Amino acid sequence: MISLLIPTRGRSSDLVALIASVRATAPIGSVEMVFRVDDDDPPSALTLAMLDPDRVVVGPRGRGYADLPAFFNAMAAVARGDLLMCGNDDMRFETIGWPALLEAAAAAYPDGLVNLGVATMNDAVMPFSCVPRAVVDRLGYLNDTRLLWSDVFLRDVFEAINRAHLVPAVHVRHLRDRRPDATRIDAAAIEQATITPAYWALHHRCVDDAVDALGLRRTFRREVRYA
Repeated sequence: MISLLIPTRGRSSDLVALIASVRATAPIGSVEMVFRVDDDDPPSALTLAMLDPDRVVVGPRGRGYADLPAFFNAMAAVARGDLLMCGNDDMRFETIGWPALLEAAAAAYPDGLVNLGVATMNDAVMPFSCVPRAVVDRLGYLNDTRLLWSDVFLRDVFEAINRAHLVPAVHVRHLRDRRPDATRIDAAAIEQATITPAYWALHHRCVDDAVDALGLRRTFRREVRYA
């Protein structure tokens, strides 16, 4: 089973469309939907109660977008799936039977150390990381809370050990919703912090720590150009 982990705030209509897309493309019992909602966002909690996903984690808003790694860790801690997929509330699944395709790709890595990417149709990177539970067991976390961008962290960790496996047959549309993202607090300052050499030095340090914890040989380091 795949646990789909979705942090959300203030996007009730997106939640309806996302859950509908999962239920239209995945066999019953193949996907566990786990959401994380802020305790000061009753509309999202009410919408989720009506849509009846598998699990909802409620917690304080904290630093908003900057706490996404911690939100993913909290969802991973209660998820029951063999594969954990980090997602957004503005994603839509388009491939019928996609869980079986990801599970088949994961089976090629018996040690469970792989990051499965999907074709996002409008994006060249791997923003929706999907990793086996063995990754969390080995690292002790799903995302490093010292960083801001969970997807970039997981991508770089698994590219570094040549275990980033794209599954192009799985199509997920990422809408990149341009409405004000209610999960963000002082988004401009958060984003500004990520274009400094100091931040990316920390990023590389976190990636190195994860690579060491996974115990596999590094084969690649992504170069970063600072804006």
